[in-house]
Amino acid sequence: MIRAEACSRTHPRGNLAPSPGGVDLKPESKNGLPPLCKAFKLPPLVNTGGLGPSDCRRRWTASRLDAISAKEPIKMPVHHAVDAHVATITLNDGENRFNPDFLNAFLGALDTVERSTAATTLVVTASHDKIFSNGIDLEWLVPLIQRNDIARAKDFFYLLNRLFKRIVTYPLVTVAAISGHAFAGGAILCCAFDFRFMRSDRGFFCFPEVDLGIPFLPGMNALLKKALPMNVMEYLVYSGARFTADQCLAHHIIRQACPMETLMAEARAFAMAINKRRSVVAEMKKRLHAPIVHAIDVADVPYIESGRFNIG
Repeated sequence: MIRAEACSRTHPRGNLAPSPGGVDLKPESKNGLPPLCKAFKLPPLVNTGGLGPSDCRRRWTASRLDAISAKEPIKMPVHHAVDAHVATITLNDGENRFNPDFLNAFLGALDTVERSTAATTLVVTASHDKIFSNGIDLEWLVPLIQRNDIARAKDFFYLLNRLFKRIVTYPLVTVAAISGHAFAGGAILCCAFDFRFMRSDRGFFCFPEVDLGIPFLPGMNALLKKALPMNVMEYLVYSGARFTADQCLAHHIIRQACPMETLMAEARAFAMAINKRRSVVAEMKKRLHAPIVHAIDVADVPYIESGRFNIG
């Protein structure tokens, strides 16, 4: 099984402690009160009317919704916008770790852009000031596997593969504007895009799985081969080394390294210069990336069905 202590080694700062203000999703905290009290720094529920715990919680919820909204405006995990023929998707879910809610929101945004707009190019970036994506949400996945809920773990990896396959076959030309750290699955995600721009003043591109004892699925390896020269891929995968944007540029992983203040302008200008028919782009990707799709649809299956997601 994946060891819980492995979580501390995937984050560029060296730990995966919950972000400040993170919300405990358990139905109750240890004292029986809704954990949102703590998350939003609201006063605890006081039972002044001899009510039972359930009544108190319902009253607390009804009376605090406005306060919660005022303290912490609700953000969509993924947001999209369109300007001319360029669509932009912004990942808004903190460190953008992969869990079912995030993956489904991302897939939903991709569906909306394709079905409800006439955009022909897509730029994807993140709103976090330091992180593009930290990959799989181990704080969600590890307890699941420790509880031996292998069925849900399998479903998660199939869902993750849906996202990878969706991006690599997307009928729009895709550009990743990597606005910070891209670690583990976050770096794999970047490889699925057609082009990559990366912030030069902050952020590493890294695959730490070798230290975690988590080999890549065949589909993930196929995505890496698409974006990285083979000798560079081997070095990054076997060493767990961190590349800066300048190193990524030198090794032809990204198209351009630029300061944060010009990252989106450069990525969007590049995207604006490409305006090709979706039907042609889709067919070209179908033929070009057939080996990746086969790896995801066929070669990955026995590994996922084994229910064993790490070695060691």
